[in-house]
Amino acid sequence: GGKRKRFLSLDGEEPSPPPMELNIKGHITLVGGPAGEGKTQINWKTGVYFDDQGQRHQLTKKELEELRRERNRMHAKMTRDRKKCYIASIK
Repeated sequence: GGKRKRFLSLDGEEPSPPPMELNIKGHITLVGGPAGEGKTQINWKTGVYFDDQGQRHQLTKKELEELRRERNRMHAKMTRDRKKCYIASIK
């Protein structure tokens, strides 16, 4: 095996996922994205996260589960969009 190759988008650039907007404890926060655009970091296993000021917080199990579901929805949508782009490029 090796690493799977990502196909290029229709405009020829490699797609990089935008930061995700997640609602953490009532605040819309950017998580992830290229070159650390989203300053908030979340440990998806333990529920520990650092906000954009660098302060450490602990999510409850329910909050972590809701964020995981939202993250999974976003990842699934990006996968569907990549597949649609791939199918369009081979036609």
